Amino acid sequence: MQDRLFWLHVKKSAGQSTRNVLAPHYREVDRSAQLANFIQSPVEDYNDLLNTYLTPLGPHQLRRILFAKNPLYPDDF
Repeated sequence: MQDRLFWLHVKKSAGQSTRNVLAPHYREVDRSAQLANFIQSPVEDYNDLLNTYLTPLGPHQLRRILFAKNPLYPDDF
């Protein structure tokens, strides 16, 4: 299995700088157009979609790590 990186952005804690440092390993989605959802996106984009506050997560809106653990990466977390 390929090693993958999971990073959870905490607001007001150097998010852009961290993204720049992780750039070779962290894939960013295009936020200039309408933001895609998880079903429309490849698995490689899930981490950045999760870190985008514009992505609605319903009851997990303020519990993004639980959304990552259960629906997104149940076997890899």
